[in-house]
Amino acid sequence: MYDVERKRNGQNVFFIYVDEGASHRLRGRYWHSGLSRPAEFSDMDGLMLSLDRAMNDLKCPESSTAERRFGKRKQPREARGEETALREETSPSRKGEKATFVVQVQYRQHASWQGNVVWAERGERKPFRSVLELIKLIDSALEESGIPEG
Repeated sequence: MYDVERKRNGQNVFFIYVDEGASHRLRGRYWHSGLSRPAEFSDMDGLMLSLDRAMNDLKCPESSTAERRFGKRKQPREARGEETALREETSPSRKGEKATFVVQVQYRQHASWQGNVVWAERGERKPFRSVLELIKLIDSALEESGIPEG
């Protein structure tokens, strides 16, 4: 088992706790030391979009490209201020019911992410070069662990 506590306060480290489901239908929570409490997700798309918003809000790591969008550009969000302080009583459980992943995003270049992901239950670490590759790695771990679809 990977020592999750060792990475707990890393600036670019997110913890993904998968509680149920598999592949793109998974459900769980993610946490970062800059968030006041874990954020929930109900599918892979929601997880990745929410993680990207969190990285934008926390400015870690800083994106190398400006976000493009259709329609009018929204005003940037204000910094979270005191809400970003870690409160011990709201820190998450140490693992997901089905799987736990420790994701270290080192760079956000070429409108994607690059870094490393650790499948905590197996202690396996793999680099990823894009969000798509990260999704595939998480999916393969869930498949490998025998978590049934749906």
